Amino acid sequence: MAGNTKGKKRNSSLVPVPLAEARLLGPGEDVCFRHGAIRKLVLHNFLTFDNIVLEPSPQLNLIVGPNGTGKSSLVCAICLVLCGNTSILGRAKDLKDFVKSGPAKEGYVEITIHHRSGNHPTIRRHIFKDRNNSKWLLNGVDRREMEVKDLVKSLNIQLENKCQFLPQDKVVEFAKLDCYQLLEETEKAIGTDDMYSMHQRLKGTKEKKVQLEKSLNAKKKELEEKVRHNELLERDVRRKETRENSLKTIKNLKMKKAWIEYEEARQIYDDAKKKRKEAERSLKRLHDRHRPLRDKMRQREAIVQKYGDNLKTHDRKLKEIKGQIEAKGSESDEYGEKQKTAVLAYEQLKKEADEQEEKINNLMNQISGLKSNLESLPPPDTLEPQVKRKTREIYSLNAEFAQLQSIQSELLQKKGTCEANITRCREELDAINDVYKQRLEMLSRKDRDAYSALKWLKENKSKFKRPVYEPILTLLRIKDMNYASQIESFFSGRDLVSFIFESREDRDVFAREVRDSMNLRVNMVIAPSNPLSNYKCKVPMERLRQFGFQYMLMDLVEAPPPVLSYYCAHQHLHDIPVSLNKLTTQRLNSLKSSHPEVQRFYTDDQMVRYCYY
Repeated sequence: MAGNTKGKKRNSSLVPVPLAEARLLGPGEDVCFRHGAIRKLVLHNFLTFDNIVLEPSPQLNLIVGPNGTGKSSLVCAICLVLCGNTSILGRAKDLKDFVKSGPAKEGYVEITIHHRSGNHPTIRRHIFKDRNNSKWLLNGVDRREMEVKDLVKSLNIQLENKCQFLPQDKVVEFAKLDCYQLLEETEKAIGTDDMYSMHQRLKGTKEKKVQLEKSLNAKKKELEEKVRHNELLERDVRRKETRENSLKTIKNLKMKKAWIEYEEARQIYDDAKKKRKEAERSLKRLHDRHRPLRDKMRQREAIVQKYGDNLKTHDRKLKEIKGQIEAKGSESDEYGEKQKTAVLAYEQLKKEADEQEEKINNLMNQISGLKSNLESLPPPDTLEPQVKRKTREIYSLNAEFAQLQSIQSELLQKKGTCEANITRCREELDAINDVYKQRLEMLSRKDRDAYSALKWLKENKSKFKRPVYEPILTLLRIKDMNYASQIESFFSGRDLVSFIFESREDRDVFAREVRDSMNLRVNMVIAPSNPLSNYKCKVPMERLRQFGFQYMLMDLVEAPPPVLSYYCAHQHLHDIPVSLNKLTTQRLNSLKSSHPEVQRFYTDDQMVRYCYY
């Protein structure tokens, strides 16, 4: 190293020796220089130096000197001529401050870098004090700073790398680097172009591996959870299938019962119909059987009547003859012959009368026999009630048959209605099950402990004396989805995942099992003893409609009564009106003045609460 000065000369701690003595290698030993090594450094009017030329050796170069002799100035010169920023040095911020103090208006730094091709580039940077800027020369030709930077980068010169270039003011920062950062800086300094990028890719790959392992473990846990959940679902599916089969069996049995009842009624009707026809035939046979007897009896009665009339005629004639005999008894002689003739006629008449009487007796006997035969037969009066009774039975059976037909038609109609209801209920049940599954997954994501506690509760319901209600996140049903945002705003935080009990004893059992044994953190509350019907809104909905409200919040949700009772008692669910519209300031002021008891309500985009002191 040699220092040539003009005017005021400062060599600081650098020992002024001849240039030949400063070189450690001869001219033929350029091959020992590494690619990018400094072959020559020239400073002119730079900081403490007027003019100085340094030609380092190809191996280790060490500059030694007391404080203030210009060692740091050489470092600054190397940094600035290699496109380094003044912030790297931690000294002066402006370029003009690096020009030597005094009359000099400009200075420069020139450096020659070894290149493996043998064409060693020379970079010169002129610094102008009055303009506070600089210009670049590359091998004596003006160049832009970016071109010089590209050359420096191609030579693998990294001024920002503290393992390659370490100014004095950056030693503290270098000392703070950990082993990983030192490794990276070393790779940048001595490695190939892609060593650092390969290391970064390796780090990224390692991070991806860790993330993938975490993701794999999470997926395994999720898979195990899904498997357990699937086992629960399979059990529920089996229960559902058993229930559906039972419902189907009940349905079939009901249909069979209706058909059996119909068949029994039809059989009764057919039997009654047969009995009616048999009774009609029996009545006809009786009428047919009695007809000859009736005809014969009428004939005999006509004969008896005829002989009775003849007998009366003969008796009348006999009495006339006896009178004549008595009147003319004294004329016996005169009428002797006439008497004989009359006696003979009388005897003849008497004989005829006896014969007629015998015939009458025979007829009377026949009539008596016929009467006895008639008496042995059932009297017509007794058959008519039977016929009427059978007729009434037939009419009754006809009415029952018509009623059974009506019942059958009604049953068929009910069957169709029931089938439609069953289909609708199944669809609703499927929808509810889908919503319930989504709610369970939401609960699992929101509060894992509450989800685990719910699984335990489903498997151990027999341990509780009263019903235990799941978190309202799984139970709540919104009647009108237009108000979903207001309802979700009301039910939030721990309320969504709270378990509700009807008795303290059940709550204590749940706490021992879930909190103490399973170490789960869950929220537990007790429903009030008052029934839901006790909670009435302070201001009727009819009055609130004039302010733009449509419903009370409780009218828009469905849940078990004890659950709603809890929210009425603690959150005043029954006293909160809701509107889909934004209320005007006039309406708000009117509501506040006329109904101060309405302290909380929901509109389209906000919840309003009044506090009175």
